[in-house]
Amino acid sequence: MNIRKYYYTKQFLNFFILNFVLISLALLYFFGDDEEFFSKGMLQSWICAIPLIIIQYFFLNRKQDWLYKILVFYISMLVFLFIYGMLLSMTNIDYTIIDMLKGGFLLMVFGQIFGIPLTLLVAFINGGLQDKVFIK
Repeated sequence: MNIRKYYYTKQFLNFFILNFVLISLALLYFFGDDEEFFSKGMLQSWICAIPLIIIQYFFLNRKQDWLYKILVFYISMLVFLFIYGMLLSMTNIDYTIIDMLKGGFLLMVFGQIFGIPLTLLVAFINGGLQDKVFIK
C-alpha cells in the first residue's frame, strides 16, 4: 500500500476540505440553535469526523464503482453516528460503558432518518466533483 499515492495529493486535500465542510454544515443545520452544541458537540463531531474522512478516502479510491462508493459513505456515516453517540452520552460523571453503547446505537439507528438522504447528497456532490477529489 503506497500511502503517498492517496494522501499526498491535491485531490485528498480537496476531498478532506469538501467533506469536512459538508459534515459541519449538516450538523449546524440540525443543532444550529443550541449554544451548548457549539462549545462541546461540534468539537466532538470533528474528533469523530476527521479520522473517518481520512480512512474512507483510501477505500473510496480502491474502486471506481459508485455503488461501492455509496456503500463506503453509508458505512462511514454509521460509524460516525455510533462514535458520536457514544461521545454525546458521556454527559455526566456517572456514565458507564453500557450508557455509551446505548447512546451510540440510539444515535446510529435514529440518525439514519436524516443520514441516508445526507449520505446520498454527499455521494452526489463528491461524484459531481470526482475529477477534483478522487484519484484516477
